[in-house]
Amino acid sequence: MGTPQLAPLSDQPIRSAWDWVALGIVCAAASVAFDSAIPFAGGYSDGSRLAAIESLGGRNTFVIDDSVFVGYQLREGFPPAYDPAQFEHLSWGTNDKMFVQGHFYSHHPPIPLIPPGMFYRAWLMLGGPSASDRPDLFVFWITFTTAGLPYVFAVWCIGRLARDELGLSGGKCALLTLSFAAATIAPAYSRQVNGHILLLAVGALTCLLIARAERIGTLSSGRLIGLGTVAGMGYCLDGALGPALLICVFGYILTRKWKGVVLAGLALAPWLIAHHGVLYAISGNPFSPASDPNNWKWPGSPFNPQNLTGVKFKHTPLGALDYLSDLLVGQRGFLSHNLPLALAPAAATLLFWRYPADRRAVAVACGWVLIGASPYVLTSNNYSGSCLSVRWFIPFLAPGFWLIGMLLRRRPNCIFDLAWLTACGLILGHDMLLAGPWKVESVPNLYFIGMLAAIGWGILGVIRTNCHEQPTSESVEATTPPPIPQSD
Repeated sequence: MGTPQLAPLSDQPIRSAWDWVALGIVCAAASVAFDSAIPFAGGYSDGSRLAAIESLGGRNTFVIDDSVFVGYQLREGFPPAYDPAQFEHLSWGTNDKMFVQGHFYSHHPPIPLIPPGMFYRAWLMLGGPSASDRPDLFVFWITFTTAGLPYVFAVWCIGRLARDELGLSGGKCALLTLSFAAATIAPAYSRQVNGHILLLAVGALTCLLIARAERIGTLSSGRLIGLGTVAGMGYCLDGALGPALLICVFGYILTRKWKGVVLAGLALAPWLIAHHGVLYAISGNPFSPASDPNNWKWPGSPFNPQNLTGVKFKHTPLGALDYLSDLLVGQRGFLSHNLPLALAPAAATLLFWRYPADRRAVAVACGWVLIGASPYVLTSNNYSGSCLSVRWFIPFLAPGFWLIGMLLRRRPNCIFDLAWLTACGLILGHDMLLAGPWKVESVPNLYFIGMLAAIGWGILGVIRTNCHEQPTSESVEATTPPPIPQSD
């Protein structure tokens, strides 16, 4: 008897009722993003971004010397530009700033700051109050448009990926979408300005595009342009994860349609030129001025070669492993704060070794994580600064949930594992949402909920082993299903 194959997605039943459930989750995410957006800067990181956006829109320059988020002082009769509870600590504004040729600049990648700067410029032209007069309105709208909406878009991408590209049944699709939207740190980071949630949205779109290419079996010209574009956008968002995403996207294209690299490269080129061109115009260094210790030599600077990320290797081999373990589990651990993501490593291992049809997708997802995380593991020692969990790794939620979705497709019974981890994660997600992204202290009950999740997950494994369930057609190793004819 031949090996059963996965049913073509086009033959699977329509799930209109579950479509409404998934849409409701996306709408709920939008409501949370809008209602929970914080109307003031919470720390150095978002203060630096907001200063650059205000300067671009209000003074047409990347120089942030005159920004209310740099030379900040509490003014009677004006809303606070920073968290009032942090005022004494942030009495002079952000310290995330480079000093280049006599002026201060934000150290964050410049290209993502330009669109919100244009938004602010249009706001001023229409008669809106300035950021200096109404920092609360300025921060709220910049937060919602650059953090809230990307979070909602990422939730939508995961829902579409689960339903349309992986062909999960309605309940599995809804659970995966809910887990991503509410049982992770993503909602907390939608509350204040940051670049990591933007890269999460780009990463989720990348996973969606590649999953669709895998399902259809072809790479059209439009999809090649799309992949080149998202690779360029990601490249401009993060100095480590961005180049890693580019490598994985173009590696994937080479394995599918090597001539397509030219078309994707043309879509990528404007982003690379703009990114390095602006960096050169600002500092004379087209590559990584934020990692140059000379740009942090100003009175009161908290950064030096010993704590500046990306300057040099900061660990011995054993020390790097110990640091990595702290980044993954424990008080700041990324897996500890995103409990459903614990399924991803097991999913990657099982899918790669048992299901050859999924190996290319698994390689893209794992490659991005491994290549992107390595520079931070090797050249940092500050756990991503004063923030909730490890903010650098937020974009990895997208490939992680892609792997979990592929696991559910092959092993439907893993829905019980995801349901349990999601139920525990929802408790943490609620606490993290209330805390916001710049809370350093451990989330209440983090260890207790983590232990509860691990024990319950272990019990599920014992029950599954004792039941000796027969594998379904979806859990039997499948060969590559034939491409589904479909126009792009």
